[in-house]
Amino acid sequence: LACHFARVAWMKARVVVTILAVASAAAGAQSFLPRISSRQRDCQAEADRCGAEVRRCNLAPRQTADSCCPVFNCLAEECLSEFISQQVLTELRDRCTRACFPADAAVALADGRAKTMAQLVVGDAVVSGTANQTSRVHLFSHRDAAVRARFTRIDHRYGVLLVSPGHYVYVRGRLRSAAAVRVGDELETVSGLSRVTAVDSVVGDGLFNPHTMSGDIVVGGVRASCYTAALPPRLAHIVLSPLRLLYRLGIILPDMLKSGGPDWIVDIAQSAVAASRRGLIAW
Repeated sequence: LACHFARVAWMKARVVVTILAVASAAAGAQSFLPRISSRQRDCQAEADRCGAEVRRCNLAPRQTADSCCPVFNCLAEECLSEFISQQVLTELRDRCTRACFPADAAVALADGRAKTMAQLVVGDAVVSGTANQTSRVHLFSHRDAAVRARFTRIDHRYGVLLVSPGHYVYVRGRLRSAAAVRVGDELETVSGLSRVTAVDSVVGDGLFNPHTMSGDIVVGGVRASCYTAALPPRLAHIVLSPLRLLYRLGIILPDMLKSGGPDWIVDIAQSAVAASRRGLIAW
Protein backbone atom coordinates (compact mmCIF):
# COMPACT_ATOMS: atom_id res chain seq x y z
CA LEU A 1 0.00 0.00 0.00
CA ALA A 2 2.85 2.38 0.83
CA CYS A 3 4.42 1.68 -2.57
CA HIS A 4 1.08 2.41 -4.26
CA PHE A 5 0.74 5.79 -2.55
CA ALA A 6 4.37 6.62 -3.35
CA ARG A 7 3.80 5.78 -7.04
CA VAL A 8 0.64 7.95 -7.14
CA ALA A 9 2.50 10.85 -5.48
CA TRP A 10 5.34 10.52 -7.98
CA MET A 11 2.93 10.62 -10.93
CA LYS A 12 1.18 13.68 -9.52
CA ALA A 13 4.55 15.40 -9.06
CA ARG A 14 5.45 14.71 -12.68
CA VAL A 15 2.14 16.16 -13.82
CA VAL A 16 2.71 19.31 -11.76
CA VAL A 17 6.27 19.72 -13.09
CA THR A 18 5.03 19.26 -16.67
CA ILE A 19 2.28 21.86 -16.19
CA LEU A 20 4.78 24.33 -14.72
CA ALA A 21 7.20 23.76 -17.60
CA VAL A 22 4.47 24.31 -20.19
CA ALA A 23 3.31 27.45 -18.39
CA SER A 24 6.85 28.78 -18.25
CA ALA A 25 7.41 28.11 -21.96
CA ALA A 26 4.11 29.79 -22.80
CA ALA A 27 5.06 32.84 -20.74
CA GLY A 28 8.40 33.03 -22.54
CA ALA A 29 6.69 32.75 -25.89
CA GLN A 30 4.24 35.48 -24.93
CA SER A 31 7.12 37.80 -24.05
CA PHE A 32 8.89 37.01 -27.34
CA LEU A 33 5.99 37.00 -29.77
CA PRO A 34 5.02 40.65 -29.34
CA ARG A 35 8.50 41.71 -30.46
CA ILE A 36 8.15 39.65 -33.63
CA SER A 37 4.59 40.68 -34.34
CA SER A 38 5.40 44.32 -33.66
CA ARG A 39 8.05 44.36 -36.37
CA GLN A 40 5.81 42.42 -38.72
CA ARG A 41 2.97 44.86 -38.09
CA ASP A 42 5.27 47.83 -38.74
CA CYS A 43 6.58 46.30 -41.96
CA GLN A 44 3.10 45.32 -43.10
CA ALA A 45 2.04 48.92 -42.58
CA GLU A 46 5.04 49.98 -44.69
CA ALA A 47 3.99 47.56 -47.43
CA ASP A 48 0.40 48.78 -47.34
CA ARG A 49 1.64 52.34 -47.61
CA CYS A 50 3.91 51.50 -50.56
CA GLY A 51 1.16 49.82 -52.56
CA ALA A 52 0.05 46.44 -53.85
CA GLU A 53 3.03 46.04 -56.19
CA VAL A 54 5.21 44.67 -53.37
CA ARG A 55 4.35 41.02 -54.06
CA ARG A 56 4.92 41.32 -57.80
CA CYS A 57 8.55 42.29 -57.24
CA ASN A 58 9.46 38.73 -56.29
CA LEU A 59 8.28 37.39 -59.64
CA ALA A 60 10.24 38.93 -62.51
CA PRO A 61 12.24 42.02 -61.56
CA ARG A 62 13.70 42.42 -65.04
CA GLN A 63 10.23 42.74 -66.52
CA THR A 64 8.74 44.79 -63.67
CA ALA A 65 11.50 47.29 -62.91
CA ASP A 66 9.12 50.20 -63.37
CA SER A 67 6.91 48.91 -60.57
CA CYS A 68 9.63 47.31 -58.43
CA CYS A 69 11.95 50.30 -58.17
CA PRO A 70 9.33 52.56 -56.55
CA VAL A 71 8.55 49.77 -54.08
CA PHE A 72 12.24 49.16 -53.39
CA ASN A 73 12.85 52.86 -52.75
CA CYS A 74 9.68 53.17 -50.68
CA LEU A 75 10.10 50.34 -48.15
CA ALA A 76 12.21 51.05 -45.08
CA GLU A 77 15.59 49.28 -45.16
CA GLU A 78 14.70 46.91 -42.29
CA CYS A 79 11.52 45.81 -44.09
CA LEU A 80 12.96 45.02 -47.51
CA SER A 81 13.91 41.44 -46.60
CA GLU A 82 10.44 40.85 -45.12
CA PHE A 83 8.82 41.07 -48.55
CA ILE A 84 11.53 40.70 -51.20
CA SER A 85 13.84 37.71 -51.57
CA GLN A 86 17.58 38.28 -51.22
CA GLN A 87 18.21 37.29 -54.85
CA VAL A 88 15.74 39.87 -56.12
CA LEU A 89 17.00 42.46 -53.63
CA THR A 90 20.53 42.13 -55.02
CA GLU A 91 19.30 42.87 -58.52
CA LEU A 92 17.03 45.70 -57.46
CA ARG A 93 19.83 47.38 -55.51
CA ASP A 94 21.80 47.49 -58.76
CA ARG A 95 18.91 48.54 -61.00
CA CYS A 96 17.02 51.03 -58.88
CA THR A 97 19.60 53.19 -57.16
CA ARG A 98 21.23 56.12 -58.83
CA ALA A 99 21.16 58.34 -55.79
CA CYS A 100 22.56 61.83 -55.86
CA PHE A 101 21.89 65.52 -55.37
CA PRO A 102 21.26 68.08 -58.13
CA ALA A 103 23.98 70.50 -59.22
CA ASP A 104 22.47 73.50 -57.41
CA ALA A 105 22.02 71.79 -54.02
CA ALA A 106 23.58 73.94 -51.28
CA VAL A 107 26.37 72.60 -49.06
CA ALA A 108 27.62 74.47 -45.98
CA LEU A 109 31.39 74.54 -45.55
CA ALA A 110 33.18 74.30 -42.23
CA ASP A 111 34.38 77.91 -42.53
CA GLY A 112 30.83 79.24 -42.80
CA ARG A 113 30.77 79.73 -46.56
CA ALA A 114 28.45 77.80 -48.87
CA LYS A 115 28.96 76.03 -52.18
CA THR A 116 26.71 74.30 -54.65
CA MET A 117 27.28 70.64 -55.41
CA ALA A 118 28.74 71.62 -58.76
CA GLN A 119 31.33 73.82 -57.02
CA LEU A 120 32.29 71.30 -54.34
CA VAL A 121 35.67 69.57 -54.73
CA VAL A 122 37.58 66.76 -53.04
CA GLY A 123 39.28 68.15 -49.94
CA ASP A 124 36.52 70.61 -49.01
CA ALA A 125 35.60 70.50 -45.31
CA VAL A 126 31.81 70.47 -45.05
CA VAL A 127 29.25 70.44 -42.26
CA SER A 128 28.30 66.81 -41.70
CA GLY A 129 26.04 66.90 -38.64
CA THR A 130 23.37 68.98 -36.98
CA ALA A 131 25.70 69.94 -34.11
CA ASN A 132 28.24 71.58 -36.45
CA GLN A 133 30.31 68.42 -36.92
CA THR A 134 32.54 68.70 -39.98
CA SER A 135 34.17 66.22 -42.34
CA ARG A 136 36.22 66.38 -45.53
CA VAL A 137 35.07 65.20 -48.96
CA HIS A 138 37.36 62.40 -50.13
CA LEU A 139 35.52 61.07 -53.19
CA PHE A 140 32.69 61.69 -55.64
CA SER A 141 30.86 58.53 -56.72
CA HIS A 142 28.79 60.63 -59.15
CA ARG A 143 29.80 63.98 -60.60
CA ASP A 144 28.00 64.83 -63.79
CA ALA A 145 26.53 68.25 -64.47
CA ALA A 146 25.33 67.41 -67.98
CA VAL A 147 22.49 65.03 -67.16
CA ARG A 148 18.88 65.61 -66.17
CA ALA A 149 17.48 63.26 -63.56
CA ARG A 150 14.40 62.69 -61.43
CA PHE A 151 14.55 63.72 -57.78
CA THR A 152 12.30 63.53 -54.77
CA ARG A 153 11.37 67.03 -53.64
CA ILE A 154 10.82 67.22 -49.87
CA ASP A 155 9.23 70.42 -48.57
CA HIS A 156 9.67 70.87 -44.83
CA ARG A 157 9.23 73.56 -42.22
CA TYR A 158 12.70 75.06 -42.69
CA GLY A 159 13.19 74.64 -46.43
CA VAL A 160 13.23 72.33 -49.45
CA LEU A 161 15.47 69.36 -50.24
CA LEU A 162 15.92 67.76 -53.67
CA VAL A 163 17.53 64.30 -53.58
CA SER A 164 17.33 61.07 -55.56
CA PRO A 165 14.66 58.63 -54.31
CA GLY A 166 17.18 56.03 -53.14
CA HIS A 167 19.36 58.40 -51.14
CA TYR A 168 19.21 58.12 -47.36
CA VAL A 169 18.26 61.06 -45.13
CA TYR A 170 17.87 61.16 -41.36
CA VAL A 171 14.33 61.04 -39.99
CA ARG A 172 14.42 61.34 -36.20
CA GLY A 173 17.75 59.52 -36.00
CA ARG A 174 16.85 56.73 -38.44
CA LEU A 175 18.06 56.41 -42.00
CA ARG A 176 15.24 56.42 -44.54
CA SER A 177 15.37 56.65 -48.33
CA ALA A 178 13.94 59.88 -49.70
CA ALA A 179 11.21 57.91 -51.47
CA ALA A 180 10.04 56.58 -48.09
CA VAL A 181 9.70 60.02 -46.49
CA ARG A 182 6.09 61.06 -45.91
CA VAL A 183 4.24 64.19 -44.88
CA GLY A 184 4.43 64.50 -41.11
CA ASP A 185 7.89 62.89 -40.83
CA GLU A 186 10.51 65.00 -39.06
CA LEU A 187 13.85 65.54 -40.78
CA GLU A 188 17.02 66.28 -38.83
CA THR A 189 18.22 69.77 -39.81
CA VAL A 190 20.72 72.31 -38.49
CA SER A 191 17.72 74.23 -37.13
CA GLY A 192 16.27 71.22 -35.31
CA LEU A 193 13.62 68.69 -36.27
CA SER A 194 11.66 69.92 -39.27
CA ARG A 195 8.23 68.51 -40.13
CA VAL A 196 7.71 67.46 -43.77
CA THR A 197 4.83 69.35 -45.38
CA ALA A 198 4.90 67.97 -48.94
CA VAL A 199 6.65 65.33 -51.04
CA ASP A 200 6.76 65.38 -54.83
CA SER A 201 8.73 64.07 -57.80
CA VAL A 202 10.55 66.61 -59.96
CA VAL A 203 13.25 66.74 -62.65
CA GLY A 204 16.52 68.54 -61.98
CA ASP A 205 19.96 69.12 -63.50
CA GLY A 206 23.08 67.20 -62.56
CA LEU A 207 23.98 64.15 -60.49
CA PHE A 208 26.43 64.70 -57.64
CA ASN A 209 27.23 62.40 -54.74
CA PRO A 210 30.17 63.48 -52.56
CA HIS A 211 31.49 61.08 -49.93
CA THR A 212 32.82 62.47 -46.66
CA MET A 213 35.16 60.78 -44.22
CA SER A 214 32.33 60.46 -41.68
CA GLY A 215 29.76 59.16 -44.18
CA ASP A 216 27.30 62.02 -43.53
CA ILE A 217 26.76 65.43 -45.09
CA VAL A 218 24.38 68.36 -44.54
CA VAL A 219 22.69 69.46 -47.77
CA GLY A 220 20.25 72.33 -47.85
CA GLY A 221 20.38 72.33 -44.06
CA VAL A 222 19.23 68.69 -43.87
CA ARG A 223 21.38 65.91 -42.44
CA ALA A 224 21.82 63.17 -45.03
CA SER A 225 23.92 60.07 -45.44
CA CYS A 226 26.46 59.84 -48.25
CA TYR A 227 25.08 56.37 -48.94
CA THR A 228 22.13 55.00 -50.81
CA ALA A 229 19.82 52.02 -50.95
CA ALA A 230 22.32 50.32 -53.30
CA LEU A 231 23.93 48.82 -50.19
CA PRO A 232 23.28 48.85 -46.45
CA PRO A 233 25.05 52.03 -45.24
CA ARG A 234 27.23 50.24 -42.68
CA LEU A 235 28.52 47.84 -45.33
CA ALA A 236 29.08 50.67 -47.83
CA HIS A 237 31.14 52.54 -45.23
CA ILE A 238 33.30 49.45 -44.65
CA VAL A 239 33.81 48.91 -48.38
CA LEU A 240 35.00 52.50 -48.82
CA SER A 241 37.47 52.34 -45.91
CA PRO A 242 40.49 51.63 -48.20
CA LEU A 243 39.67 54.78 -50.19
CA ARG A 244 39.47 56.83 -47.00
CA LEU A 245 42.88 55.47 -46.03
CA LEU A 246 44.32 56.49 -49.41
CA TYR A 247 42.96 59.99 -48.89
CA ARG A 248 44.55 60.18 -45.41
CA LEU A 249 47.86 59.19 -47.03
CA GLY A 250 47.52 62.08 -49.45
CA ILE A 251 46.52 59.96 -52.44
CA ILE A 252 43.55 61.53 -54.20
CA LEU A 253 41.85 59.31 -56.74
CA PRO A 254 41.32 60.64 -60.27
CA ASP A 255 37.79 61.54 -61.29
CA MET A 256 37.17 58.07 -62.70
CA LEU A 257 33.61 57.78 -61.45
CA LYS A 258 32.31 60.89 -63.22
CA SER A 259 29.07 59.49 -64.61
CA GLY A 260 29.14 55.73 -64.37
CA GLY A 261 28.53 55.52 -60.66
CA PRO A 262 30.15 53.24 -58.06
CA ASP A 263 29.21 49.98 -59.78
CA TRP A 264 32.56 48.43 -58.90
CA ILE A 265 31.97 49.30 -55.24
CA VAL A 266 28.61 47.55 -55.36
CA ASP A 267 30.17 44.52 -57.07
CA ILE A 268 32.89 44.24 -54.40
CA ALA A 269 30.37 44.60 -51.59
CA GLN A 270 27.97 42.05 -53.02
CA SER A 271 30.84 39.57 -53.40
CA ALA A 272 31.79 40.20 -49.77
CA VAL A 273 28.20 39.60 -48.65
CA ALA A 274 28.07 36.34 -50.61
CA ALA A 275 31.37 35.23 -49.05
CA SER A 276 30.12 36.03 -45.55
CA ARG A 277 27.03 33.90 -46.13
CA ARG A 278 29.27 30.99 -47.10
CA GLY A 279 31.26 31.49 -43.92
CA LEU A 280 34.41 32.58 -45.73
CA ILE A 281 34.59 35.95 -44.01
CA ALA A 282 32.92 37.51 -40.97
CA TRP A 283 32.09 41.18 -40.39
